[in-house]
Amino acid sequence: MIFDRIDRLTAYPNVPRAQRVAEYLAATDVASLTSGEHVIDGGDLFVRVLRYAPWEPGTNGFETHRRYADIQVVVSGAEIMRVVSAETLAPLKLWDDAGDCGFFACRAPERVSTILAEAGSFVVFFPGEAHEPGVRAEGLPGDVVKLVFKTKVA
Repeated sequence: MIFDRIDRLTAYPNVPRAQRVAEYLAATDVASLTSGEHVIDGGDLFVRVLRYAPWEPGTNGFETHRRYADIQVVVSGAEIMRVVSAETLAPLKLWDDAGDCGFFACRAPERVSTILAEAGSFVVFFPGEAHEPGVRAEGLPGDVVKLVFKTKVA
């Protein structure tokens, strides 16, 4: 996992397609993007544009991926992203192979850490790293606009 300001994305050579994501952000009017999925480089890189009001912790559970890393870029608003070690998880739903996603409950809530992701920040979650994004940040701006770049690694 990596957490930093978006202007430092290319400082991390281990982030797959970081340069391509930075180029996309520089060349795109993010405010004009419609919600939903936008293909950038076929199945190797695409972005999901999300607009939502964050929710209470535990609403959706923790998620992991096998084939894609997430580069989650907060465009506006703020949210908490909860993270925990994968060995603390218990399955909530069957693995969705087409969506490359599994959802899990955490059996050790005392081991959960939080990240406050605000506008202009990004978080990278590599395959296998359990995360629960989209959690409401008490006292901070309500609605969030976020770009989730899905970059193939396996």
